Amino acid sequence: MNLKFTGLHKSSQKRFSSPQFLVILVIILAVSLVLQGIPGCSKKQNNPNGEKSYIHLKGSDTILYLAHSWAKSFGKTHPDIEISISGGGSATGINALLENTVDICTSSRTMNDEEIKQAGENNIIPNELIVAWDGIAIVVHPDNPINEMSVDQIKQVFTGEITQWGALGGNPDDITVLIRETNSGTYAFFQKYILKMNNYSSRAQSLPANSAIIQRVANDINAIGYVGLGYAQEAQEKNTVKMIAVKARENAPAILPSVQSVMSEKYLISRPLHFYVNGEPSGPTKEFIDFCLSPEGQQIVKESGYVNAKTTLDFNSVSGMIFLVMGGLGIFLLGMKNMSEGMQAVAGAKLRKLINAITNNRLIACGVGTLVTCLIQSSSVTTVMVVGMVNAGIMNLVQAIGVILGANIGTTITGWILVLKIGKYGLPLIGFSVFFYLFSKKDKVRYTASLLVGLGMVFYGLQLMKSGFAPLKNMPEFEIWFSRFSPESYFGVIKCCLSGAILTAIVQSSSATLGITMALAATGVIDFPTAAALVLGENIGTTITAWLASLGASPNAKRASYAHIIVNIAGVIWITSIFPMYIGLVENVVSYMENTFGLNPETSHIERCIAATHTGFNVVNVMVFLPFITLLGKFLNWLVPEKHYKSMPHLTFLDVRMLDTPAIGIQQSQKEIIRMSNENSKMISTLGEIIARQKPDKDREENIFRLEKELDLIQKEIVEFLGNITSGNISHDVIDHCRRQLRMADEYESISDYITNILKLNLKLRDKEQTISEDGLQELIDLHDKVAKYIELINEAVREEDDEILPEAQTKGNAITHLMKKYRSSHLARVGTGSTTPMKSLMYMDMLNSYRRIKDHAYNIAEVLAGEK
Repeated sequence: MNLKFTGLHKSSQKRFSSPQFLVILVIILAVSLVLQGIPGCSKKQNNPNGEKSYIHLKGSDTILYLAHSWAKSFGKTHPDIEISISGGGSATGINALLENTVDICTSSRTMNDEEIKQAGENNIIPNELIVAWDGIAIVVHPDNPINEMSVDQIKQVFTGEITQWGALGGNPDDITVLIRETNSGTYAFFQKYILKMNNYSSRAQSLPANSAIIQRVANDINAIGYVGLGYAQEAQEKNTVKMIAVKARENAPAILPSVQSVMSEKYLISRPLHFYVNGEPSGPTKEFIDFCLSPEGQQIVKESGYVNAKTTLDFNSVSGMIFLVMGGLGIFLLGMKNMSEGMQAVAGAKLRKLINAITNNRLIACGVGTLVTCLIQSSSVTTVMVVGMVNAGIMNLVQAIGVILGANIGTTITGWILVLKIGKYGLPLIGFSVFFYLFSKKDKVRYTASLLVGLGMVFYGLQLMKSGFAPLKNMPEFEIWFSRFSPESYFGVIKCCLSGAILTAIVQSSSATLGITMALAATGVIDFPTAAALVLGENIGTTITAWLASLGASPNAKRASYAHIIVNIAGVIWITSIFPMYIGLVENVVSYMENTFGLNPETSHIERCIAATHTGFNVVNVMVFLPFITLLGKFLNWLVPEKHYKSMPHLTFLDVRMLDTPAIGIQQSQKEIIRMSNENSKMISTLGEIIARQKPDKDREENIFRLEKELDLIQKEIVEFLGNITSGNISHDVIDHCRRQLRMADEYESISDYITNILKLNLKLRDKEQTISEDGLQELIDLHDKVAKYIELINEAVREEDDEILPEAQTKGNAITHLMKKYRSSHLARVGTGSTTPMKSLMYMDMLNSYRRIKDHAYNIAEVLAGEK
């Protein structure tokens, strides 16, 4: 059946409706899928006839173990390709290549000129591929007292110049020298680079393979031999042989053979491992070689105790890796922000209660810091908030240090969240939660969903970072560079700590750098000791945020930030002094917990160890410093002495440092509302004294005018602060608090205006040399006392956040209104008798009306507390 597609005229197009078109499209797709399943229609068919393909590898015994590992893994995905592997030595493999009887020659040395010449005569084109690197280890019996040798001593032993261990500081016994057979690449390499082409000792015994040398050394305390690094490491783990550290000269440092020392070229006896093929590989041979050089194949190299081949990444690979890591980090940070905001919205009331619970008791302060940081999910935000509260005079230095110590413990919860192995569920968690966030009308549900969206973003971002870092483990250049930061010595530990501190200071999030560290460790790029040292440094880097927040703040705020810096740096100094012991203890504890509770030690053992390192450090450090908080406070008072500063340009202590924690920020603005209420109480009390005395009192009068101006500015600053809070992503509960506080600030400012207005009327009467009658003055004083008590009633309700004040406020407010009307009638009666002047009458009536307006504004505050407006 032939199908021909041509352009359709408009008239023809009308015959095809949208449903018909979709049906045709579905049929075409279905036919395509069916054809894909028919033999011969698939694009990839290695063996169209179903026959097996064969690959024959022959040569180096050093590569034998590695080649078997490659073949085993390759065979899982290529069951139609059969691989046969044989040893015999590099020379044997090269001869097979020259005779064209092998697909791949494995060799631990390069072909020499004679072999290359012979290849040309046989029409063979040797194509050399470096597939791995190997270190040649010098091995002795575990009970041999010799632990290190110089290159010159090794040469003398294997050439026969030194024949007894006593010459090297060992037992006075003859040395048994074991070497490989002459067709071995290791034999040729060792003779060329270590013996400098001198002949091996005539007493040396030739053995056919690495395994034979290992077995002989294990049974002879006087034996010495050389084997491939992979064989030596495996045997040493079984305690059948011991590897000798090698030094370039007598006074040089001795270097043990290891993957890192070979990669960094510190270990002197190393060489490349080769594949040789005839011309360009193709078919199954190419597939196998590509697999060996792939990330999966190079991971097998690493797991087998060898060193990865030096591969280079192209631009697309590098850019893809950078995009994954940066994108993952961005999603991770945004997720942390969403988690923090969601948690604050859900637990805002609890946060406010926790902050109010802070006392001078160091344990309570520490506990509050821990819980607040667990809820906020950021020690940086907690410490910045503490600096702001100390700057505001709301918290003293001892309290602040206690909270900061607790914050150091609280921030470790992030590591345990990251330990959960649900990275693959990150996207489903985001997708599931976002529907509730977008479509739910209940505040609690929406912000719980926001928290879960943030959690999903954290896990998905961590997964992306892991994928981005994965290629690094197969980049020897990166591992060589990173090996310079290996914590093998105290100086190495310090370098790792500094790296972690600098990275955290740049990112300004210890949670983010902890995530990066876990991603590097989980992909095998760094080991646990390196990760542990980085985590310790991250505890120093996180102090930068609080220090920046203290710039331009009061001396007490500076002291609080310095306390954070001193505690963390001092902690890192003492814990690094016992670093090997500490990380060993951590690993033992984690292993015990895994075994006790049946946790899978394979999936996230290193991540659990990293989280435990973080938690253990901060818990122990807090236990060390907690008893010395008072002493630390005295030291900080000496370190940062008090200075006389010009008056602050603002009257409130509201601070932008509080904006990251809206639930706590509105608690501080509430305290400023209470401050306004207290100022109003002072003003009306002072006004009562002035009216009762009816004599000039310049100090009291100026105090009222000063307080009224201050209240104007305080209201302005509260409005600006609450405006900044409401501009962020906050819950309806916080929005409602902000609205109520704005209303109360406005009402209190209006009360201060009317108090000042009464004072101005009283001063005007005095300037006009007018006096209020005795009866009128007593009535005015009585009304003033009733209004003053009413204001105190409302202020007490504000302090207690009493939402049941309205009935009492309404009853007493009505009584004041009735009393004001009564006194107004009495005054009008006096006006009728001519005992007062029209001007005095007008001012007196304005005073009565002002008291009523004060009562009205106070009643409005009661309505706000009751939630009616």
